[in-house]
Amino acid sequence: MGPEKTNKPTTKWKQIASWMQDIHDQIDAINFEGNEKHDYYRILDKLRQELMSLTIDKAHIRALLLFLEQLPELRGNCERIKYSLDL
Repeated sequence: MGPEKTNKPTTKWKQIASWMQDIHDQIDAINFEGNEKHDYYRILDKLRQELMSLTIDKAHIRALLLFLEQLPELRGNCERIKYSLDL
C-alpha cells in the first residue's frame, strides 16, 4: 500500500511538491552519460507544468512518471505521486 492519503488539497500538493524536489535532488546525485541528465530534468519540468495546469491530463502525467520510473532511484517518489493522484 502507498503513503497515507489526505483529503486536504493543500497538504496533498505540499507532499507532491516535496516528492518532486526529492526526485530533482536524486537526479542531481546520479552520474549520467551525455545529455541524459538534461532529459530527466526536462521530463521533471514537464511533469511540474502538467501538475500546475488547470486541466490535469492524467494520461500525460502517467506517461511522464513512467519515463522517470526507469531509474530505480526515482521509482519510490514516482509511485507516491501516482498513488496520491489516484493514477
